[in-house]
Amino acid sequence: MTPGEREALFTRTIQEAARLRATAPASRVLQSIEQQAYYLVGVVRGTLPADRLNEVNLGLLAVREIDGWDEVLSKLLYACAAEVRVMEKEAALAGVTVTKK
Repeated sequence: MTPGEREALFTRTIQEAARLRATAPASRVLQSIEQQAYYLVGVVRGTLPADRLNEVNLGLLAVREIDGWDEVLSKLLYACAAEVRVMEKEAALAGVTVTKK
């Protein structure tokens, strides 16, 4: 996936989480999804370090919280999780030290 495609995926995820948050404004899960996706956009743009990629848990949130609630966001989260794993490998190859959980 190109950086532009990654950014589009993460931006779409932010939009979908915001759409759902309009119906559940106090949802900490949706807030977390948005925060993580904003972080990923920053990593793709080079404005944030990649050292926290291993802390992104969008796939886990999809399984535990979003599946059965919203299919569109669920699919986006799984796609994001897969792309984050690729980004982690790329960061490791580039010598980025990842913080431990």
